[in-house]
Amino acid sequence: MSAPEVPMTLSQPVLALLCIFLARAPVPSDLEALTRQLGDAQKWERRKAVEGLAKLGGHEAMTLLIGALRDPAGEVADTAEWYVGQVSSQSLIDLLHGKQGLRSKDDRVRLRAAGALARVEGTVDGEALIRLLSEKEPEWKCAALHAIEWQASADHLDGDREDKIRPALEKALKRGREGQTRAAALRALVALDPGGTEQDVLAALGDDAHQVRVAALGLGVSQERLVAGLGDKSLAVRVAAINGLAAAQSAPAARALAAHLEVEENLRLQWRTVERLQALSGLAH
Repeated sequence: MSAPEVPMTLSQPVLALLCIFLARAPVPSDLEALTRQLGDAQKWERRKAVEGLAKLGGHEAMTLLIGALRDPAGEVADTAEWYVGQVSSQSLIDLLHGKQGLRSKDDRVRLRAAGALARVEGTVDGEALIRLLSEKEPEWKCAALHAIEWQASADHLDGDREDKIRPALEKALKRGREGQTRAAALRALVALDPGGTEQDVLAALGDDAHQVRVAALGLGVSQERLVAGLGDKSLAVRVAAINGLAAAQSAPAARALAAHLEVEENLRLQWRTVERLQALSGLAH
């Protein structure tokens, strides 16, 4: 079973580019000056303050950074989330569990706190995260589930796994209205208990939502199940099956891909299959 990718729950994927590639003006390094700048009327000045606080580091600066999760400008709050996700101090992580994070009355703060908790290096409270599963919007639920998945895989998840966290994940998997929520719940459940979820994964292969079937194919199913996925009506599921067989790097998998190439009607998937076969054979054409 492959380790999950670090989830990014920021609402704008371009945030990473914003933080890395956008040309920055020099920011003040003095904590008092940064605190003043954090209250500036201009959102770009506040974003510079967030970057300055992250660069300055230290408990007080990072506490201010966590407070910036509630900034009304997404450019500021999302940048704060990016940097808050890099903290490793347990006292700062605990702030994210509280009223400045998951317990905030501001729904956007709760979302950003869950996103940051997926990436921090320290102990994360799984019981605090499962409270977000009662949120109405799937984005909030998925953010919590991604955080549980990643931190469970890293063995940094705290809380009552057997009596509280697992039942909450099972409920989200079986009763979740949205396919993306059920898919995220499945991945989180497998990360929580890799050895006790085989039947959940097999059942997910027959789920009505293609997101759930895609998730199941990525969770270590047999080659036979991957071959069956090649015949799925969903393009996304067939892509997952092709990728899974290519990753198997076996002669039977290569034969299955070659046979699929003869019947696949989608041109893009035909080319994807050819590329995977080329990679397996070591040939360029």
